[in-house]
Amino acid sequence: MSSHHSPYDNIETASHSTLGHSEPQGQKRKHSTSQPGREYGLMRDTGEHDAARFVGSGSGIHYIRAVHLRLAKRSASRTTEPGSSTINTLIPGEDDQLRQDASIRRNREQFLWKDDEVCGNDTNETFEDLVEWSKSYFEAWHPVLPFLHGPHVLGLFEEVAKNGTLLLEPIDMVILKSVLSISLADSRQATPFKKPIPKVYLFNSVDDALASSQFALSQPASIRSTQAALAIQLFLTSMLCLNAASRLGGLIVRTAFHMGLHRCPARYPFFTDKEVSVRRRVFWCIYILERLLCQSLGLPLDIRDDDLDVCYPGEERHTITNREENPERLQLLTFVAKHARIRGLILELRNKSMLQRQDTADRAAFVQAELAKWFNEIQDAVEEDDLADTSSTTPAISEHHKVMLLVLKHESAICLNRPGLASEHPSSSYSSAFQACISAAKSILIILKKHRNRHQLSVDSNSAKSQAPLLWPSFTWSIWISAFVLIHAAFEKQVHLGSAMRHVAAAKDILGHLAARDTSWPEYCLGAIDELTSTVQELSQERPTMIESPVDAIITTRSFSPSIGSQVQKQETAQTLSLKTPLPIPKHSKDYPPLNPSDHNRINDHGQRIILRVFYLKTYLTPNPKILKPHIPMTFYLHQTLR
Repeated sequence: MSSHHSPYDNIETASHSTLGHSEPQGQKRKHSTSQPGREYGLMRDTGEHDAARFVGSGSGIHYIRAVHLRLAKRSASRTTEPGSSTINTLIPGEDDQLRQDASIRRNREQFLWKDDEVCGNDTNETFEDLVEWSKSYFEAWHPVLPFLHGPHVLGLFEEVAKNGTLLLEPIDMVILKSVLSISLADSRQATPFKKPIPKVYLFNSVDDALASSQFALSQPASIRSTQAALAIQLFLTSMLCLNAASRLGGLIVRTAFHMGLHRCPARYPFFTDKEVSVRRRVFWCIYILERLLCQSLGLPLDIRDDDLDVCYPGEERHTITNREENPERLQLLTFVAKHARIRGLILELRNKSMLQRQDTADRAAFVQAELAKWFNEIQDAVEEDDLADTSSTTPAISEHHKVMLLVLKHESAICLNRPGLASEHPSSSYSSAFQACISAAKSILIILKKHRNRHQLSVDSNSAKSQAPLLWPSFTWSIWISAFVLIHAAFEKQVHLGSAMRHVAAAKDILGHLAARDTSWPEYCLGAIDELTSTVQELSQERPTMIESPVDAIITTRSFSPSIGSQVQKQETAQTLSLKTPLPIPKHSKDYPPLNPSDHNRINDHGQRIILRVFYLKTYLTPNPKILKPHIPMTFYLHQTLR
């Protein structure tokens, strides 16, 4: 039976958003209002101590567990059995953890493809067939991650069409399998291929793909071997096997260092223009995937920015003349590489080891400014077509890639602000962070829903197919965390429940589209969202905000914390509700003595005073909330006085 531990469990205080244990009364420490909220990673005890696994706070695991803990404290129907919480403590892409659970795992030796997607190996394929099968890769993936040399891949297609695969070198065969496997998986979210693909051109399973990467470990480092390893890593990432992709990525990063890819090739005169371009493209693709995986799994950065001097495409700093070939064609790579840098800045700011974390207001403002600067840079490229610069010679960015850039912006806003929700005491900074997360979550779901509606392949609203499928790997994570933010916000009365549920419904529809890829994770996210939604709706029914009857009244509850030392810390929370009751409330009663000025300073033993205001009555103060019971419907009384 598994358990979950944080090294800081013993210092965290229980609150509406922070995991941990309450301190004994009278021993609570004084908290500075300027102290930022902090998230912690999770060490899982799998029962086999040599297989314990860690997922860092950058993945959102702290926030997700905190939300479930908050709801569990309020809902009697939620069980606290360890086995029942499995669905609550997984991060999309943790394929190692998913495979460990025999009840839900997808055996990684399982054949990946359906019978109608593949055929035997005795068919004759033409060059046109191979181009058609690889179209999705070169339209969706290559513009963002152009680590392969397009003409070289086309040369492979010509060789295969002419002589088959027997004469291909093993590294070239890996590249061919990666490109076609990615494209075939893409087709599940779009239009199926007219002809099935021979099995010999595809990875049969996740294990098959990983086994194909042995050359990267056994052979000396080279650009070609690194390109082939990157192709495998991209396939694993596209299938949301992020643990496997991350392990392979560690090997790729070391290989890149061995070849000096972290140094700008323009500094060295013996590299040709073509070699400069290829080395730079390969490095930035490694960098982008490394940052994506580190954020998704909450891992420390493999590549540190202060170790690099590689220039972005088209922004050469080391030579007078620009040796880059067609830098405008690499605009998308530059945009995403710059965003990957911001991913790293956020991880270093918010999610670094607690002993080394320097999460100050100045540093946070710097990262916020860098994110705003990046968005200002891409804004012209992602504007609607009628606002675009028609005189520009830069190739237009496809709508799918515009959506990706916009989602990346809001995704980073959530990552930057989400740790603020871990504050032990709600404050103005907590509210600011919450509203920023709500805005970003809504924006993500609105952007993706609009794209889905525009490009749905069938008039049938239940169709999961799309003319422009959503393929970027972080989309699943973005939708999942956005839904959690909105459901949590509805529970905390930060957003209207109906509004949150409409956006959550959109999230579920988009996840249905992503589930067509058959990676397991969108279905897992749907289950987690459904469980959270049902709990919040159940709790919302227990806490009505309006009771219909003839007389209007307002009840305000103010609470005061006990004194700490010689200082009295006052924390006031007020909630105003419209109350209508059929029972008359007396103007004068022995239970409601006339209000005296001195009564304002009197509180009961629980640090709580209840003020009843009726528009035609005086205001009365009572130290005993039970006095209100005869005059207030039971559900409202329980909600206001026993919470």
